Amino acid sequence: MLNPSQLRSLITVENCMSGLLAENVVRSAADFHAFSDVSRGIPILTPADETVFRFQSKDVFSLDLAEIYETIYGRGSANYIGFKTSFCTSLFLSRFEIREEFSADYQNISMQNQKAIAHVKGLREKFNYVGAFQTRNIPHFGHQKIMERMFDFCDHVVVNPVLGPKKAGDATIECLNSVFGDFFTSRFGGRISFMPVFSNMYYAGPREAVHHAILRRNMGFTHFSVGRDHAGAENFYDPKAAPKLLADVKKQLGIDVFCHMGAKYCQACDDFVIVGECCHSEDKMRDVAGSHFRDAIVNGQFFEFADKDMQEYVFQHVTNVIET
Repeated sequence: MLNPSQLRSLITVENCMSGLLAENVVRSAADFHAFSDVSRGIPILTPADETVFRFQSKDVFSLDLAEIYETIYGRGSANYIGFKTSFCTSLFLSRFEIREEFSADYQNISMQNQKAIAHVKGLREKFNYVGAFQTRNIPHFGHQKIMERMFDFCDHVVVNPVLGPKKAGDATIECLNSVFGDFFTSRFGGRISFMPVFSNMYYAGPREAVHHAILRRNMGFTHFSVGRDHAGAENFYDPKAAPKLLADVKKQLGIDVFCHMGAKYCQACDDFVIVGECCHSEDKMRDVAGSHFRDAIVNGQFFEFADKDMQEYVFQHVTNVIET
């Protein structure tokens, strides 16, 4: 059984070896310093983990943890959950071999990612425009509105969550698979599919939104959605920061990015609307917190702003709803 650190290490290597994030690989301190350019996404560092890799002392280089923090997260306290979850060493590898006992785990990760790439390739053979919708939560009506809005410029939308160690409070992959893979994809006439990909979450907010766009471009997607507080946690980032940054750099990324500020319930329209696309005043808008939805689901209570049939399906079929 892999522990979270070992899983992160193997995912890191797969993303580098498969080409999904090959241009982000860091093999020296000089490589790392090039990531002062935020449009490059997140530098991929392979930790010097002797439990997972074979290597020699000459293959190890060091970075200052404070520098890693400032480069990737950019602000605030180094006690931030994203940093504490993602980086527990200042020693990294330029060369290594995976230990034999982890080869099967590595192959499983690789097979899932090749399956995801093949899925997108197959869709691109049928459709001109295929979008990726990143999520780590059960969808409420606001999420549905964003996916429906993507149909304005996408022939097909893939719900494409990242697999890997997650922070407490995120939906489990078991839950996402049941909601999207078993239930939700039948709701839009076959225009939505569910296909996760192994890649690490850093909870690095705006920079990770860039990173996620690069990942989806390399998977073969034509479009990607970036909304309010994308890849943030603990209210660490300004919720407008990710869509604002992506609007500034998306021409450099080679993928069309739908930048938005999420969806809210408009009392005048009696419907969910993309923020800024409704003529009614802000006092008519009601924000719907995903945390309230998660709390309701965990407590077996129905949430008024989410599909009731979907919630019943979760109650009946999902054992572990939220990461603990």
